Amino acid sequence: MKKINYVKLRNEDFVGRMYEIARRRRLFGEPISRNLIITEALGSRPQRYYVSLTHACVTLRRLAGSDYLRQGADAPRNWRQQLWAELAGKVSRYRAAHRDLCFEDSVAYVLTYKQPDRFYLSRSLAERLFNKTFRLVSEYRIRTL
Repeated sequence: MKKINYVKLRNEDFVGRMYEIARRRRLFGEPISRNLIITEALGSRPQRYYVSLTHACVTLRRLAGSDYLRQGADAPRNWRQQLWAELAGKVSRYRAAHRDLCFEDSVAYVLTYKQPDRFYLSRSLAERLFNKTFRLVSEYRIRTL
């Protein structure tokens, strides 16, 4: 069985989203800048969580009850903490509504059928992906191979 590389999948989807944003902005005559494209892409909703079921179950069990997942004023600051806090929240809400399901089935449902609120990756990685993908001519265009 072939192992899925979730990081590669996430990065490819993020690059695709940046390309869509740049193309749409150019089509409608909106300003195109590196910062605008990256910010809009980071805030957009990806199609899926880029986490395996096994990793999600192990990590959520390990983090359960810890301060790492706390919400509110002291909400997680970095993107990893935000990812796990969001995932934990969705799993707990789903489990509350479906008490007959086990933890693993609830996590599997969320990973399969729920979308994340945004792309979870660092700004610096987003900038590196942008630089690898686009080149500046008079405006940003996809880099040709």
